[in-house]
This record gives sequence, C-alpha cells and structure tokens, in this order.
Amino acid sequence: MTGFSGFCGFGLNFLLELLAIKHGLDVAWDRGHRRIILQSNSQEAIRLVKEGNYKFHKLDVIIVDVKFFIALNGR
Repeated sequence: MTGFSGFCGFGLNFLLELLAIKHGLDVAWDRGHRRIILQSNSQEAIRLVKEGNYKFHKLDVIIVDVKFFIALNGR
C-alpha cells in the first residue's frame, strides 16, 4: 500500500480529485503494480471515468489519461 500528498494550488474540488486519481495511478504504475483498485470519494469523478461522455469536458485530457491506466489494468 502506498500513499502520497502534495499541494496542487487552489482549484475546483473535481479537478483536484481527478489529478489525485491520475497521480495515484502514475505512482502505482511506476512502482510496478499492474492490478490496481481505484477508489475515490468523488462519485462524479468515478462516473465520468467509467461511463461518462467526456469528449467535450474541459478536463478531458486528465480523464483520457485515467481511462488509459484503467484500460492497461484490465489486461
């Protein structure tokens, strides 16, 4: 089990949730973990990553990165 903390400045909670998810996946992947369980207290972030239409979302770049890790995890 690994954790992290950091300062992202000030922003929307949703943006910070997505950045934390992405960073956590980056850390886990870099440490060699390939079977990752993603948990978040942001239902909106999980919903958007799993099934949402994000193509026109202003945070689509971050969402695409998270979806990429999820796709890799399924292999």
